[in-house]
Amino acid sequence: MLTASAQCVNPLEELLETARTLSGAAPSWFTALSTALLPEPPDNAALCTGRSGLNYDATPIQFCIGSSEDGLQFRILADPALNLAIPLERYRASLSSMHQVVALTASGDLLETLQRTLLLNLPSREDEMEQYPEGVMWLAASLNGPGCAMYIDARRGGSEIAYDRARAWMTAVAGDTADVDLLMNGLQNERLLCLGNEGVSRNHSRAKFYWRLRQLEPLRTHWLPGFRDEAFCRFTSLCMETRFIRTEGLVFSAGVHPPTGRLADCKLDVCCCRNCLHYSADEAVRVCDSITREFGLASVPLSAALEQAELAFLGFGVDSSGAFRLNVYLKQRPGQTTPSLIS
Repeated sequence: MLTASAQCVNPLEELLETARTLSGAAPSWFTALSTALLPEPPDNAALCTGRSGLNYDATPIQFCIGSSEDGLQFRILADPALNLAIPLERYRASLSSMHQVVALTASGDLLETLQRTLLLNLPSREDEMEQYPEGVMWLAASLNGPGCAMYIDARRGGSEIAYDRARAWMTAVAGDTADVDLLMNGLQNERLLCLGNEGVSRNHSRAKFYWRLRQLEPLRTHWLPGFRDEAFCRFTSLCMETRFIRTEGLVFSAGVHPPTGRLADCKLDVCCCRNCLHYSADEAVRVCDSITREFGLASVPLSAALEQAELAFLGFGVDSSGAFRLNVYLKQRPGQTTPSLIS
């Protein structure tokens, strides 16, 4: 079981308990998953306080509540092995976590796809892993059904090398189709962040890119047609209200269906941290409710979640069939407790 000291409540454990409670995940399975995502380091490991790019405060977990017209889905996203100081050790521990998460989420048919993504994107020499001081991969696991995801840092080596590597990967996994060409040509002018795979098998998965804009531009002129859908303008209006947000606070993503090479979805994540939208709890609930009502999506239990968590991002997506979804990403509340671990 997850435990918290009576003298010092651990914000990480609070977030995990919120995820388990709201998702309805079986306690023993959830504990096994949490241990896989945040493994205890070996006794002889070189330790550090760790740093992650997952959240603005370098904490290693996000809990995602996904809302569609069909109901709610729940996921955990983690930066594993955060407390290992040596990048190669951190990568090896993360790789072990990946195998465990694949098994725990009934996603064994996706393993070959994940391994191919690592092979095509990571350095061939072990000493080159020093390029990844903030870790190599993030892992995600569905909490109410099969499915997992792996995302890796796509920036290393400089923008030109990173782009060529990313294009070679996408062509290898999804072919040289018109949709792939459109996506990759547009990404050449943006700031790549990460890439990865989501799903349960190759045939039921998405190969995804995440990026930031080099300069702010109206959504109605975006180079990817999906983002010109008027629904994105409605979402941003509801999400931002009268606030202003920096380019750094917007993260764009698009997925491709590997067997067909067709675009599967596009999504815009808006940062809600203290340097961006920074809602109060009441404001966050009001904005979230207004978005789900506007698009006919399932109501999100955000008020209950915010009792033990902090809002990180709001993400709005449209898939190739025109279906909408809202992703609500939560992180642990600020606290002094070290991100370690499960008992």
